[in-house]
Amino acid sequence: MAGGFNGGAPKYDAPPYYTQNNSSKRRRWCIVLTAVIVLVVIICAIAIPVSMKKNKDDDKGNASADNGGTGSGSSLERACNQTRYPEVCMTSLGQLPNANTSNPRDLVRIAVFAASAGVSQELDRAQALLKDASKDPNLSAAASDCVDNLVDSLAEINETLDRLNDWDLLKLKEQLGDLQTWMSSALTLQQTCHDDFVDMNVTTGPAAEFLSKGEYTEKLLSNALAMVNTLKTITNDFLGRRLLSESQTFTKESEDWVSPLRKLLQSTSTVVPDVTVALDGSGDYTSIQKAVDDAPQKSDTRYVIYIKAGVYKEYVEVKKNFWNIMFIGDGQNKSIISGNKSVVGSGVTTSKTGTLTVMAKGFIGRDFAVENTAGAINHQAVALRAAGDLSAFWRCTFLGFQDTLYTHTNRQFYKDCTVVGTVDFIFGNAAVVLQTCTVLATVGNPGQQNTFTAQGRTDPNQNTGISFQGCTIDATATLKAEAAEHATYLGRPWKPYSVTVFLQSTLGSIIHPDGWLLWNGETQHLDTIYYAEYMNSGPGAGVSKRVPWSYQIANVKDARKFTANDFLSAPTWLPSTNIQYTGSI
Repeated sequence: MAGGFNGGAPKYDAPPYYTQNNSSKRRRWCIVLTAVIVLVVIICAIAIPVSMKKNKDDDKGNASADNGGTGSGSSLERACNQTRYPEVCMTSLGQLPNANTSNPRDLVRIAVFAASAGVSQELDRAQALLKDASKDPNLSAAASDCVDNLVDSLAEINETLDRLNDWDLLKLKEQLGDLQTWMSSALTLQQTCHDDFVDMNVTTGPAAEFLSKGEYTEKLLSNALAMVNTLKTITNDFLGRRLLSESQTFTKESEDWVSPLRKLLQSTSTVVPDVTVALDGSGDYTSIQKAVDDAPQKSDTRYVIYIKAGVYKEYVEVKKNFWNIMFIGDGQNKSIISGNKSVVGSGVTTSKTGTLTVMAKGFIGRDFAVENTAGAINHQAVALRAAGDLSAFWRCTFLGFQDTLYTHTNRQFYKDCTVVGTVDFIFGNAAVVLQTCTVLATVGNPGQQNTFTAQGRTDPNQNTGISFQGCTIDATATLKAEAAEHATYLGRPWKPYSVTVFLQSTLGSIIHPDGWLLWNGETQHLDTIYYAEYMNSGPGAGVSKRVPWSYQIANVKDARKFTANDFLSAPTWLPSTNIQYTGSI
């Protein structure tokens, strides 16, 4: 076992186990009783007619009263009227077993089941398209990645169904947050499948037909997500801010059972590796990927892979079943994973350009770097693609040009990291918080504009967005020397409901006074995106010339929504990572 660690330190498990005193147990019994009342209230709420403002692109009109054997005023109809596509909701769910139920969990379950069936059918079509695409390398690349994304989308849906079938009233709010996250991810992955064809410039012929049929699947996923979100909203409204809350209400009363865990983790500053990777042969492996492949699957115990100093020229993927893996290196400038795949240079989709890809939940990365050296001329070239839920990175560096850090899906946290890039170099549709990170724009192609972010929320019910708190947003020395040739912006809205916020960060002079940039000049979604700033400082923080479609957050209550506690439900999982973080403002 090589240097950098002190032997004998205890390993820590994930997820954590808490000790409870008697008063804590009494509180939990009170929670059970209250949760039962909550379910009754939810049933009543769904049974009461609810009017809902529709977005301008939503389906018009009400679903037929007798569709699928459900009468006017049925619980299903009222639930469907709270989705973006009520007609699709009624026609897709009305014929399913138990469609006439008034049980809110059953209504959500059948909506998720319908979405699962839709994604399965789209997966069949994608596999058929891939089989027929052998003579067209671009179509083949798009279809192949599409298949992978749809498989992952189904996995998120199946996890949602499993949770719905294994309901725990003691963790009601936490579980509803999980459901919203996983269904948001399922929709994102299905949309990524469609983006693959745009990446590869194949949107006509068979691809066009495939994409057209996929629009119906998107509506099924959107409707299922809306039902999950409505259930979550009703529950949260009833519970208020004092019951079953793991964010803003993480009070001193609840700290009596969490603080022992924190003290244990704070005392466990050293980590014992399970295996060591070393290029010189002094460890258990010379390849990081081989170490990952031999790790236990679906493990609830942290598995630590120590990566000794060196430049590892390989592509590493932590697949979905490899839970709770931790990479720890010798430092951001010492342990480096290096690749050079790109959309232009390698003929693959953006998702497949990643030097490091993390699909599994519970991943922790610490003290290493990931780079993509493809160069600005090769356009999209990802260093890290992170898609696993409850992922955290501490003191890591991500180097690239366009699309450096792909925060793809689920919940992610970055602490004291460095990210360098040019165009849209932090992008994706995860719920992600970057805290006290250094984010630097650099020089790309001649005269090229730089954008720090491109957020990808496609649906108003997704709980996703990019949040920076206490970060330094600036430029490399190279860019500072050429600042006049490269207008640099905080971000641009990639998708119709993009959400990006900068909280209490230091903005360098490289930031254009406008702050934000349109996506290729498009203006049709400016009323649905949310690009905001709160109490930033530095020469680039002046807001007098900001674009009119951006926001200045006026109060701390609204700003807190984008902090780790509220946005990521941090107290339920981040303590187990042993990463020190600021939970709120």
